Amino acid sequence: MTAVATGNGIDESSAGAIAAEQEATAMAAAGDWRAMSRRLASLPPASEYRLAMVTTLGDAAAKDDRWLWEWLAAEPANTSALAVQINYVVTVAWDVRTAALPEDVDREQWQTFFRTLRNGKIILARATTADAADPAPLIAMQTVALGLQWTNDEYRELLAKVHDRAPYSFNAHNRAMRYFLPRWFGSLELVERYVEDVLAGAPAGSVLTAMRLEMLYLEFRPKDDAGRKAFYRGERFNRALDAGIADAAAADPAHPKLPYLRHWLAHGLWQAGRLAEAAVQFRAIGNYCGADPWNWYGDKAGTFREARDASYAT
Repeated sequence: MTAVATGNGIDESSAGAIAAEQEATAMAAAGDWRAMSRRLASLPPASEYRLAMVTTLGDAAAKDDRWLWEWLAAEPANTSALAVQINYVVTVAWDVRTAALPEDVDREQWQTFFRTLRNGKIILARATTADAADPAPLIAMQTVALGLQWTNDEYRELLAKVHDRAPYSFNAHNRAMRYFLPRWFGSLELVERYVEDVLAGAPAGSVLTAMRLEMLYLEFRPKDDAGRKAFYRGERFNRALDAGIADAAAADPAHPKLPYLRHWLAHGLWQAGRLAEAAVQFRAIGNYCGADPWNWYGDKAGTFREARDASYAT
């Protein structure tokens, strides 16, 4: 991953100095698929570190895929390589579709998008035949399912398999939360129930409380300024912040998704006026703002800097 820093040294490209992402990026830059194969095989199948590496490698392959095809040719039944390939397919498909509004995507782009994503199911079948217990290809398939507009029943069948193999995977639950949003293929009731059910059974330190903060931000935050101020100072949002703080404190400092929770906490605590607590999160984050919710702002580095400066001033 190439850092994109502002004049004030803020990196807009990454959520933090995440070891799993940095290691995967370095391996991809070297094109050393043998090292990737050995490293991923050394990690527990459902470990967050392995799953983060697989996702990062898929993104990197979309920029230069020579090493991926060499790996697949040499080890066609390697489920790590196949999981990387599914993530690669997703990135390529979305690059074609672009981030434009649906009405601004032309017919040829849509056709290529869907045709590319349909390869995911073929790859998943190969991975399942090779090792049905590996959660990485199934988790990668969740984004394919979103793009292909799977029904709730189809998606829940996939999700059940994921949960059996990786019950506390951040990527799996966060992707499912987004699938169940009203703007995608769920409803306010469905997404709220999903998030609260997951958190009710999640162990401390899972960092899954980030999902609740994201859901509240996306679906419950009022549109008007006065309503938003009351929302951020309200009991429900502040209870969610308290739960997130406890979750972050209990997490392994090397958890690859901990920085994502910290970004939601820093933003939420700043908005709630809990500036001293926000400063704690900003210090842990460092000079990185390449994560939601900063990504939702037109000037994410500027907003991040504003929030951090206000928090540090307390």
